[in-house]
Amino acid sequence: MKFIKMYWKISGMPKKKLLYNIKGSRNVDASMLLMPVVNFISPYSKYWESTIKAIQADLVSDVLVYRYKSDDDTMDALKGKEGTFTICSLWYVQWLAKGGETEKAKMYFEKLLSYSNHLGLFAEQISVTGEHLGNFPQAFTHLSLMGQL
Repeated sequence: MKFIKMYWKISGMPKKKLLYNIKGSRNVDASMLLMPVVNFISPYSKYWESTIKAIQADLVSDVLVYRYKSDDDTMDALKGKEGTFTICSLWYVQWLAKGGETEKAKMYFEKLLSYSNHLGLFAEQISVTGEHLGNFPQAFTHLSLMGQL
């Protein structure tokens, strides 16, 4: 709870019980999915419940998860649209399991595995059509995958 109070003070948005990606932003970031996984915040906290609802509404597309969404290029200065981040999708599955939704987590994990290539390898990103984008194979994604097993 101490962290949450400090966060509200720093973020300048105490009225919304929601964790944002940076000060002054109204955007969520899928990296926040790690917070309850590493016991940084309880998956049953009212603060977390608001945050996960925003992540699910803004970033989750079926089993695939975008890292963040931005209407302009100011977030990372990269031009163009990005795909969903495979590692974020794995973090989402892990959060579902830790949050008690084990059947849904198992179904999503199995579906996510179907996005690998014929050798079981993943790219950094996956388009909504299932195409591999970005770095391939992506080591961090595979490390996260091993953590799921």
